[in-house]
Amino acid sequence: MPSAVVSGRVDANVKEQVDRILERAGKTPADVIRDVWLDIYATGELPELRRQEDAFKERRAKYQDFLSFVDSLPAAPDWATELTDARMNDLIASRYV
Repeated sequence: MPSAVVSGRVDANVKEQVDRILERAGKTPADVIRDVWLDIYATGELPELRRQEDAFKERRAKYQDFLSFVDSLPAAPDWATELTDARMNDLIASRYV
């Protein structure tokens, strides 16, 4: 398959920091560019957008789990539902006296 050159510009400080990260990972800038382009080609989406969508779906699933948990809790007794803020403060304060 014929290849093409893809280039771009980044801040020099960013490049230096990323070069160190890539070196520790055993990757080159060409490896990362190739991987990102192949990923976009395979999925038709930008990787960052997909990560954001995946993170949103995960947060939404956790929230739904939390709501299910709350729904599974027993109903509060009448005395608890009728507590005023002042009475709650009194109850809390009486535990520490």
